[in-house]
Amino acid sequence: MKIPHIIALAAIVAPAAYAAEATLELGGYSTTSEVLEGSTPERGIPFNYMYTYSGGQIIYPNALVQEIADRNGEITSISFRYRENGSFYDGDIEGTSSLWAAPSDLQAIPVGENKKSAWLPFDDAAKADTSIDYEITYGENDFEVTYTFATPVRLAPGQSLLLTASSEITNGLYANMYDFECFGFRAGTEKYTSFYGSDTGSFEQDFQAGNLNSWNSAWAPVAKISYTYSDRLPQADAPVFTPQSGTALGPDDKVTISAADGASILYTLEKGATPDIPYTSPLALTADATVTAIAIADGYEPSEPASASYTLKVTPAPVFAIPAGTLLGANEKVTVSAADGASILYTLGNEGEPDTQYPADGISLTADATVTAVATMPGAYPSKAVSASYSVSDLDATVIGGYYDEPVASNTFIGTNWYNAPVIPTYANSASQMLYLPEELDGFNERTRIRALSFRFVNETCFTEYTSTAKLYIQAVDNTEFTYDALNSKYRWFDTQLDAPDATQQLEIDFAELYFDCGELTFTLPDGGVSFPAGKSLLVTVVNEAAAPLDNSEYPQFLKYNTTARRTATFASDRTDYAASLAISDYVSNGEGFYSSMTDYNQPCLKIYTDNLGADGIGRVEGTPSDATTACYNLQGIEVSADNLTPGLYIIRQGNLSRKILVK
Repeated sequence: MKIPHIIALAAIVAPAAYAAEATLELGGYSTTSEVLEGSTPERGIPFNYMYTYSGGQIIYPNALVQEIADRNGEITSISFRYRENGSFYDGDIEGTSSLWAAPSDLQAIPVGENKKSAWLPFDDAAKADTSIDYEITYGENDFEVTYTFATPVRLAPGQSLLLTASSEITNGLYANMYDFECFGFRAGTEKYTSFYGSDTGSFEQDFQAGNLNSWNSAWAPVAKISYTYSDRLPQADAPVFTPQSGTALGPDDKVTISAADGASILYTLEKGATPDIPYTSPLALTADATVTAIAIADGYEPSEPASASYTLKVTPAPVFAIPAGTLLGANEKVTVSAADGASILYTLGNEGEPDTQYPADGISLTADATVTAVATMPGAYPSKAVSASYSVSDLDATVIGGYYDEPVASNTFIGTNWYNAPVIPTYANSASQMLYLPEELDGFNERTRIRALSFRFVNETCFTEYTSTAKLYIQAVDNTEFTYDALNSKYRWFDTQLDAPDATQQLEIDFAELYFDCGELTFTLPDGGVSFPAGKSLLVTVVNEAAAPLDNSEYPQFLKYNTTARRTATFASDRTDYAASLAISDYVSNGEGFYSSMTDYNQPCLKIYTDNLGADGIGRVEGTPSDATTACYNLQGIEVSADNLTPGLYIIRQGNLSRKILVK
């Protein structure tokens, strides 16, 4: 998200580079220094008006002209100064002269046989023409000749300057001039000037042919080289960001941009854009962003752009424990979790900001609704809002065993023997199994889902209370009563696996909250419950890990009803090792095997809360004992691969055991 701005300030324009002019004087061009020893009128100058035709070549080595290359300059004109101490000629000197200028990799004039020089090529040289028209008097004379180039000459670093001259004097011949001021180099045999003069023929005809019939001199003429260059201002230092790039910012964190004293700062948040927003105060970012800034200061060129990227420190989004689209039971709550240290706010609906504090025990829905939640954490931005829609089902309550809500009804009674209760609180450990027949499961069909099971206490005088953990296991079986073992004259237990979560549903129960004054022991199944197939008997196994109370003179009684078949089995013991057992058979009847201890045909009354999954939903897949493979099904009953499951509820079947799993 780009931060909007409405700053209406004039744009700060950075000073541009400007063109400058400079001159490079070689020798005592602007001085009146003494004439250098050894200088003569016929050496070291572009022309000599002692001759009709004259000229030559001059090299100014790199050491003298490096300044021009260093400044990336362009030579625009070259001037030569002529000075004599005494002239025997009084009159005009007139003529024409040309000068070619080119870069060269040579540092001196090559000397050939007989100390003569070959002409150095100058085909691509820049050319300048000028006229000669000076008045000479007896005595001292001082004048200069200037050549201006139409095409500037550029030198690369390390290169010398090669000049080639050609002149023709048309008036004022044979004037004797001497003692021209020069500067000189004495570097062994190196020569810098090669000169030619003639009165007999055009100098141009022999200009590039053969050796130059000339003298070679270690002297070169005084000269003034004028050139232009682009002078650049020093560059301002780039801005500095605080905190450094890559930092995750919280809602109270701001980005500070600093520059040198007196410098202004321009910035932008747009990728690839030129910074154009004046920086006036620290930036509060509201989205991940890259800030690019430059510094502007008088007398400096704009700095190089500096950039820093930031992310927002955002609280992780909350997670709904129950997948969206789930059908909730009437008493089932929507639970939401967040990262450690985070708080959750929610609202019902997908409009408006979540502003209600999430209750610790979950959100109760009374009708179909969409829950929208955000997570907040100190020092971080709120999470993105996440939503989940749920349908709420009115639970159907099926009572098995008479008038559950009216204990005095004809076929419901208070059991006089606690061995027929789901739990036996007077022992450290107990277990019960109860078998409810298909005809008692009124209204069950293939889409019925069991959400909760309740057993009712009826002894209003009981004062027993303690803390316990009770575990509930439900199974679909074909039996209508326990199997009788005639050899041992006992009934066989259903050997339920107690530590296999794929075959059971578990719930911790706190008995300390129950005073058994017409109360209920209710097990609510997690994950929305399980579907139960029609035509099967319901086997309920309850395991109680209660420690015996200090005073067990009274104990709770449960509502019961009479049956004609053995469908209740209970076992009580003070043993404490059964919690790690694999099956009921490991601790039933003090090691007497797979047999139950029965007292009568009384069966605990049961209220089952159910809802309907709809036409295309399933909650449990029943297996056969011979099926030992593992399969995974979605809630439409379609088998899917167990690898890389997407979030949602699934049924896992292995043999005749099945379980429901939640993939987050």
